Amino acid sequence: MGINMTEFYTVEELAALLRVQPHTVRQWTYQKRVPYIKLQGTKGRVLFMKSAIEKWLQDNTVPTMQEIRHGAQG
Repeated sequence: MGINMTEFYTVEELAALLRVQPHTVRQWTYQKRVPYIKLQGTKGRVLFMKSAIEKWLQDNTVPTMQEIRHGAQG
């Protein structure tokens, strides 16, 4: 069972997905604000696991007022 590289984003791919500059993604990585994998022996190259990014986005989603009200009632 090998690693499927289509399960990962590069800095550029993640930046395009999130509609930010690659520099922003690099800053988030440096600040440890986004989950990433550092590849040893590659002078700082990183990859982002798609499933981890999806979870990170869900965890950082701010609920709407309707969701807050609905949650408070139930």
